[in-house]
Amino acid sequence: MRPPWACISSIRICAAAPPIDSNLYGFNLYGRKYFAGTGCVNPFVEGGAGYTFADMDQVRTGGNEQSSPHSHIFNANLALGVDWVLGGTVLTPRLGVDYNHVRTGAYTENGGAIPLSVRSGSLDSVKGIVGLGAKTDVSDCLYLPAHASYRHEFADRNSVIRSSVAALPDVQFVTEGANWVFK
Repeated sequence: MRPPWACISSIRICAAAPPIDSNLYGFNLYGRKYFAGTGCVNPFVEGGAGYTFADMDQVRTGGNEQSSPHSHIFNANLALGVDWVLGGTVLTPRLGVDYNHVRTGAYTENGGAIPLSVRSGSLDSVKGIVGLGAKTDVSDCLYLPAHASYRHEFADRNSVIRSSVAALPDVQFVTEGANWVFK
């Protein structure tokens, strides 16, 4: 059995667009520390950090240009909260911050009429989070959870991708404003 802090997944997307194969390998470390509470009101701090390596094989829309970009994703989070126990229900208001750093390596497409060379790039995301969770017991061994939160991005979300035509490396162009949002 794989430990709960490890993640290995493979995704293939083929719906109406050229296929993308994505293999993700990562790990997360996380923990929660409760402070002295009253039994019904239990404050805590929780945090985590992780890393994911993404290996993708993709075909650009409209052609046969194929590429295999690699990405490294680093994340960290910290939150303060309180578990309020009300009979068989627990309400959990939380206040926290999430940080993500995504670094994608340079790559050159193969095949097609106009293959591109794409420079490496990175993106930072810092989000403040205010949320409320609820958990209610349905039976002795089953509970029903619900969560709602508001997230605000404080960092610059506008990504910049610098590219050139592979056969003409001096002819460069920039694509801006993809507005990455990490959830």
